[in-house]
Amino acid sequence: MELRQQITSETNKVEAFHGFSGWLCFGGDGNISDNDPEQQERVIKYNELVSNAVIFQNVVDMTF
Repeated sequence: MELRQQITSETNKVEAFHGFSGWLCFGGDGNISDNDPEQQERVIKYNELVSNAVIFQNVVDMTF
């Protein structure tokens, strides 16, 4: 049962991050309108970069 609780906990963290990234996404409501795989990957990576930067800034603000 302990393994299942750990998996559920980690899954919830990932889902929360995806929800936050979706909330933070800008330009076209987060819909990737281009069918080019490289462009799709770029949009996803940039959104994750911005999300991680906001999370990092929040941690810094809370620390000091």
